[in-house]
Amino acid sequence: LTKEGKINFLTVEKSSGYDVLDKNAIKTIKKVSKYFPLPPHDVKIRIPISYKLD
Repeated sequence: LTKEGKINFLTVEKSSGYDVLDKNAIKTIKKVSKYFPLPPHDVKIRIPISYKLD
């Protein structure tokens, strides 16, 4: 995440095993990233996402 709040690189570190869930995780992060607090300098962050399928 850049100090301007932009995402330079986004990837799924560990796949859920379902392409649709992995793509949705990326889409969700892109959508909510505008609400992240701006860091004082460019940072690398890891955001865990869990799915529970019933």
